[in-house]
Amino acid sequence: EELVDRMLKLTELEARRALGSRAPVSLAPLVRTIVEGVEPALAKKRLQIDIDVADRIAVSGDSILLDLAVSNLVENAIDFSPKGGRIAVTCNPKGNAFELCVDDEGPGIPDFARPRIFEKFFSLERPETGKKSTGLGLNFAKEVAELHGGSVHVDNLPERGLRARLVLPAV
Repeated sequence: EELVDRMLKLTELEARRALGSRAPVSLAPLVRTIVEGVEPALAKKRLQIDIDVADRIAVSGDSILLDLAVSNLVENAIDFSPKGGRIAVTCNPKGNAFELCVDDEGPGIPDFARPRIFEKFFSLERPETGKKSTGLGLNFAKEVAELHGGSVHVDNLPERGLRARLVLPAV
């Protein structure tokens, strides 16, 4: 059911050429709402999450799509974080845009997976369970970012972990 739902949302998203209507979307409340929604998953793995997103930061776009894109990045961080780990969600200006980063302390992306990370249905095994996801989350986040005139990047951190960066034009 989850796979079908995600496929329908992604198909609808891919069919769009542009956003229908845009409105200012404040990123701080959006992130706080997402984090509240994943509290049970955070508690289950004893994860700490630090949020540093200023209330004044806003982008122009579709709040529902942006919520789904950021949710995918946060859920990936939870899935790949070790028990007792820390996740950080930050947002900073980058030129005429804002860069929302979700950092985790997981294993990062192995070299063999780097070229395929945004492909539909490509998924890595979760370290704790060995299970894979639908493989649609990062692809969906990329489609949302591009519709908003932005981009998504994922990079291994120097010591350990991964940084997912959602770059969106400022209002």
